[in-house]
Amino acid sequence: MLIAAVVGVAVLTLIAAGLRSSSDSLRFVQNAQLLTEDLRNAGNLVSDYLSSAAFVYPPGVTLSIGSPSGYSVRNPRTGDNTWRTGQDPV
Repeated sequence: MLIAAVVGVAVLTLIAAGLRSSSDSLRFVQNAQLLTEDLRNAGNLVSDYLSSAAFVYPPGVTLSIGSPSGYSVRNPRTGDNTWRTGQDPV
């Protein structure tokens, strides 16, 4: 009788461990799916912002990038702080 009880407890322990493992695996998969969905939404948001940013200045507009305090960005093509949209590398 004692041996049967020990075997029964061992079997129940194995079943409980299997259920816990499958529960942990399910939680991992659900979290991975939620993360993938969040990353997809973030990518769509960034894509929307970038697509709208491309139309802020139409091609051919000359921009002087700098501030009165002396901050400027040198255009590698022209060597100064003027940039032409659609022609200069951004």
